[in-house]
Amino acid sequence: MIRPEYLIRNRDKYNLRILPQLVVLGAESSLGDPFMGGPLTSEGFNFGCIKWRSANEENAVWTSLSNGQMERRGVLWFTFPTPEIGMEAWGRYIATVQKGYVKSLMNAEKWPEFAAIYYGAFVPGLTEYVQNLQQLAERFKARAEEAGWDI
Repeated sequence: MIRPEYLIRNRDKYNLRILPQLVVLGAESSLGDPFMGGPLTSEGFNFGCIKWRSANEENAVWTSLSNGQMERRGVLWFTFPTPEIGMEAWGRYIATVQKGYVKSLMNAEKWPEFAAIYYGAFVPGLTEYVQNLQQLAERFKARAEEAGWDI
């Protein structure tokens, strides 16, 4: 499960706003729910659903935290040894991929542009993915406002 301190740590270390983190992780793994997120979440601690790729100079900052890979539905995904390390890897990934451009799109809640890179511009289901991000953002904002939180 994703703990609040993981989100706060990513905010403080990588300047990732809390609300967009909740939105993306909600869309990807139901916020780390072991049932809804499946084995990738419950065993691999890959809450952001980062696809496996060979390590190189550009991605070593986050791939170095991986302890292996897992195949699900014909796709290889990174696995991480603990939930905390999985969230650290995701924070590093968002902060560094495309030299911070993805982070800027996520923090600005530019969901169509963000999704075109993070999910994939030509992946089936992109429209539904963007709609899900937008709906989750609206719900999280409303709940935060009701609670008096500025996230």
